[in-house]
Amino acid sequence: MEPLVAKDPRALRDFIFLSAEFEAARGNYTTAIGLVQSLSKTRAQVLVQAGLRNASNRIEDAKLVVDSLQLWLSQFPRDANAWELMSTALLTTGNTVGGIRADAESLAAHWDYAGAVDRLKAAQELTRQISRESGLDATARIEASIVDVRLRSLEAARREQALER
Repeated sequence: MEPLVAKDPRALRDFIFLSAEFEAARGNYTTAIGLVQSLSKTRAQVLVQAGLRNASNRIEDAKLVVDSLQLWLSQFPRDANAWELMSTALLTTGNTVGGIRADAESLAAHWDYAGAVDRLKAAQELTRQISRESGLDATARIEASIVDVRLRSLEAARREQALER
């Protein structure tokens, strides 16, 4: 089947995405990821590959998603879908505060500042709870600082948004 679409780059790309989807449906995530990995780095390739890796529910794959999406989100910080995938990956790796923050960033990218503020307040509360119970490691302290800064920023954006209505 592939030779039929080999001369048309768009058709070939669609064929590869469809083949990856079939492989994922069979539970062959490694094969599906390999198929998508062969494509050039477009938004679709980055997000589909991240989605396939998240679907595998493997911590190793989730760490690869985090690494890949950190670079992507540094270039495209308002990509709500990428933030959703990042949230899933961070939660899979055990970084709950980071996962909640990524969920808040997704909401903010959808202009839902009130929802984003609520998620960040939940992340702050979780950070306080972890700090009381077992203390924060260096990564958690950095994540807590980011949450605090983003909360102030998004609270201001929420107030501004409310004034516009």
